[in-house]
Amino acid sequence: MKLQLTAFAAGAALLAASASQAATIDWVAWSNGYTAGLTTGVATATSSNANVTYTGDVSSVDANYPSWTPTSSYVGGNVGNAPPQSGGIVHMTGGAGTGTNTITFSTPVVDPVIALWSVGQSGVPVTFNFDTSSLDVVAGGPSTEYGGSAITAAGNVVTGVEGNGTIQFHGTFSEIS
Repeated sequence: MKLQLTAFAAGAALLAASASQAATIDWVAWSNGYTAGLTTGVATATSSNANVTYTGDVSSVDANYPSWTPTSSYVGGNVGNAPPQSGGIVHMTGGAGTGTNTITFSTPVVDPVIALWSVGQSGVPVTFNFDTSSLDVVAGGPSTEYGGSAITAAGNVVTGVEGNGTIQFHGTFSEIS
């Protein structure tokens, strides 16, 4: 049985999107190494726009996984490309008392996006409560690895029941918690 597992990739638009064309997203490439404690850790990533640090619940940082397919589950709205498999993911196990998870950008990023994979599991919803409600789900659907459905958002809360998809934050951010 698959545990409540969440993985994510983060990115920022390289090009301003026009009404008829989605932006090419510069997805981060997470490093294989990370420092982990009992329930928290730090993962780092780079992109051409900013260095990215994630601090919080980390069970592993894995390269070349997942497939981020089908792309229709991760591409939509202003997001023109799914994360590359080579960029890897940060795995989180979550649960009560795991504290605040924070993504920090070395320079402010405009309208960042986060792709979420395998949020929750069948019959077990999992939520993220973000520090801003200025976000939208721009794509969602099953993953090749586990199937599932789209993530959903209501205000600053994103929920998945074996959920997959991409959210976009609106504004300029130095960090997202």
